[in-house]
Amino acid sequence: MMYERYYGQFKDNKQVLYEVQIWQESDSAFTVEEITLRDGALRIEWGKKDKLDPIRTSGATLNILCQSDRKFIDLYTVAVGTVRLDVYRAESLYWSGTISTESYEEPYYTSKGYAVTLTFSDFNILDRIKYSLTGFKTINEVINYCLLS
Repeated sequence: MMYERYYGQFKDNKQVLYEVQIWQESDSAFTVEEITLRDGALRIEWGKKDKLDPIRTSGATLNILCQSDRKFIDLYTVAVGTVRLDVYRAESLYWSGTISTESYEEPYYTSKGYAVTLTFSDFNILDRIKYSLTGFKTINEVINYCLLS
């Protein structure tokens, strides 16, 4: 089950409130911690696609302040799809995606008070999930397969 692990808030230049929540798969709930967001804390980039393409992917970069050495490294040592970022804009879900486990950067010249960049994507996880259905399937069959896999 997914449990909330970290959260943070900021306002954009038009004073619209954003809340970010990091959820992680676990057997038990976490003590939810507030994270300190850096200037330019969140950047969401939408992939360039033709207007007739059915899916337009996006990615999010979250810049946070790390108060202790390697505090967030365990977010990258988990199975694909087990850490999720939800972004709320004015209390409505605005963006959601899972962490990209391939890239993790952290400066090793200081033990605390440094910036960590977490990267998330919306549909990239689909490249890693094995899809074994064949032939024509109804939308209901595909959704049930995805939910139960």
